Amino acid sequence: RSQAHMRLCDLALDPVPEVRTAMLHALTSFLGIPDVTDQVAYIEETIASIILAMANDSSVMVRKELLVFHSTFIARYKNKFIVAAYEQFTEEHAAHLAQDASIHRPATPSEANGSYDSKRELTFESYNTSSRGSMESAASKNTVFSAMWKQILIISADPHPEIARNAGIILDNVLGALFDSPLAVYSAGWTNKTPAFGRPPSSAITHPIYKF
Repeated sequence: RSQAHMRLCDLALDPVPEVRTAMLHALTSFLGIPDVTDQVAYIEETIASIILAMANDSSVMVRKELLVFHSTFIARYKNKFIVAAYEQFTEEHAAHLAQDASIHRPATPSEANGSYDSKRELTFESYNTSSRGSMESAASKNTVFSAMWKQILIISADPHPEIARNAGIILDNVLGALFDSPLAVYSAGWTNKTPAFGRPPSSAITHPIYKF
């Protein structure tokens, strides 16, 4: 009985899509425990990490239900996803700055001669120098929250229009919460300079279609 959630997770590999969908629905209901103790959080994070692979499921029905789980999980741990989103875009901004720096930096003789290795080392060195501090101190790095956030970004480009739209709504709401959080002060300098951040329309962030 105490391992019921793990028995449900075993159904992620069931050959019948209806069974996989029902499993996700049951696991979503499992997230309703009011008091989030350390043990409850550990179990829920374990469940989330196991079903992340289902984003590649060939069944549209399964992927739709997976988004329902994701939206419920994100609403439950919204502050952690705000941090994950902030850190991910900070990292992208650092990489963007490093790329600009490598383009405008005067070329050395070896670079001027077209040495691929020297150019590659320059790019990597610039990126590491610019982003090392933010990456090493990232609170969400290598967590299920960071992995799920990046997965939502990918699902927002799902070939099925309804799935892509629903994932976009989740993204807009997390970003809207980010701009309403204390981290908004620190993100003001790069929201318009990071290419990936131009995705959500401002109207969707100000007036989200779906509220958690």
